[in-house]
Amino acid sequence: AASTAHGVPGSLASNLKTFVKTVAIPGYENNLAAEIRARLRAYSPTTDNLGDVIVTLGKGSPRRLIVAPMDEPGYVVSHITPDGYLQLQRLPQFTLIPLFNELYAAQPVRIETASGRWIPGVVAGISIHLLPGRVHPPNPNNIRNMYVDVGASTVAEARRAGADLLNPVALDRKLY
Repeated sequence: AASTAHGVPGSLASNLKTFVKTVAIPGYENNLAAEIRARLRAYSPTTDNLGDVIVTLGKGSPRRLIVAPMDEPGYVVSHITPDGYLQLQRLPQFTLIPLFNELYAAQPVRIETASGRWIPGVVAGISIHLLPGRVHPPNPNNIRNMYVDVGASTVAEARRAGADLLNPVALDRKLY
């Protein structure tokens, strides 16, 4: 058990900035867990076999458990089309808020490569200017209609950029 006299290094703003930019989709939470452990070092954090960060404060009874999820909804690359676009699989796979996939349309994303480097991409969006003339427009909320452009024209170009199956994909976000 650690003493509560310790402080957390950094400011709230700088810590939040780091936490916001650190992607933590299910199965890829290790980087965020490492950031949290580093900030809570004075409290002797431990990690269980699932990667959960655990801090014990004080002694005695009653004991309280505070739980905060560390992961975020996101995607992994599920396919690279012949013309170099990435297709996605959502994580977690259970139902999210309505229109979740559609909220990613025309948004900048980041794709983590196997080496830990991040490459930029953008989720394709349906042109509202061309949409009125279409008889059967694609459903933008259907994950089968989501494509990420990483500036590649072929599978080989996408792979040379670092794109591969199961690469995590998350919104490129900033704390404001």
